[in-house]
Amino acid sequence: MTKCPKCQKELEDGFSFCPACGSGITPAATPPESPVQPDADQVAEQLRILAEKEAEKERKKAERLQRLAEKKVEREQRTAERKALMAQRKQEKAQKLAQSKAERAQKPAQGIASDTAAGAAQKKPLSPTIVWALIILVIVVAMAATGTVSYFTVKHFWAFSSLVSSGQV
Repeated sequence: MTKCPKCQKELEDGFSFCPACGSGITPAATPPESPVQPDADQVAEQLRILAEKEAEKERKKAERLQRLAEKKVEREQRTAERKALMAQRKQEKAQKLAQSKAERAQKPAQGIASDTAAGAAQKKPLSPTIVWALIILVIVVAMAATGTVSYFTVKHFWAFSSLVSSGQV
């Protein structure tokens, strides 16, 4: 509690003016606190703690760099393995190609011509049923492309195609 310098009335702390007389109240000056000198043991302990924290940070950083280096080595090994496998496959493919060329070169020219003629003779012509079905399909697709296809057209197409597939047409 402080007193008003003019009317000497007791006031609670925190007032800037006296409520009784209105005079200004200046806060009482407090003596400055003397700085506390830290103990040498406390300073040494704080420095030791800071040094431990820094050492831990450096250890973690070194571990992280080590993991990154290991990952890089693993990645390079996988890349080298992939390249070796690709080269091996390429070499195998080249060997197969050379072998097939050699086999083709050993066949007599007459044998190749007779194989082609035999293959052409074995091909069967398309049946009329399949030809009609393909013609109808082309017509419906053309109508659909021009926008003139309707439910009626599709219905009749399916009816006709069932007749064709059953052999009635």
